[in-house]
Amino acid sequence: MQPHTIAENLILPACKEIVKSMLGESAEKEVSRVPLSNNIISRLIDDMSSDIQKHVSEILCDDRKFSLQIDESTDISQKCQLLSYIRFIENNEAIEQFLSGTELFTTSTGQDIYNCVSDNLQKNELLWTNCISVYTDGTPAMTDKFKGFVSKLKQDFPNIISTHCFIHREALMIKSIPDELKNVLDLVIKMINYIKSRDLKTRILKKMCEEAGLVMKF
Repeated sequence: MQPHTIAENLILPACKEIVKSMLGESAEKEVSRVPLSNNIISRLIDDMSSDIQKHVSEILCDDRKFSLQIDESTDISQKCQLLSYIRFIENNEAIEQFLSGTELFTTSTGQDIYNCVSDNLQKNELLWTNCISVYTDGTPAMTDKFKGFVSKLKQDFPNIISTHCFIHREALMIKSIPDELKNVLDLVIKMINYIKSRDLKTRILKKMCEEAGLVMKF
């Protein structure tokens, strides 16, 4: 996440150069008048966030099914942040949107997380009964058999499917694989990082994959 000053220090100077080159100095002066104070940038971010939430609520207001991804973590300022992402189908396409970000001011137990997520769903006029599945990491606050978020959720909505996020499942799997496989995996990671760090090698690999009929995402 970048500080708001990036608008004044990077984005505005770049825009001024582009506008000056294409439209002249008079247009550059007009661009210079764009207000970029910290408060304005913060308000614009809040407005965009509210607009996204409103759009998602409007799409899901017809009892459409959705799934949630919940992540609880502590930021660099030692504040506990609870992030929620929502996924649903729109025009035969899977859409994923940021739903909410909430600070947990005191404890972060499974009950706290459940209450917080429920409040955020209510604010967005969404119902747990339309939630098909939830994805979490493997922390005790999320997955504890008796006091975790998932157990609290299933007490009220037993039909909701719960699972680890795939990236967390892969990380857990890597910790337990044999040394022979781990050595191979480490070598593959080094190779990929080496190729991806060089644009020419990335383009060559992409071309080789296309010629071999392999579907690769770069």
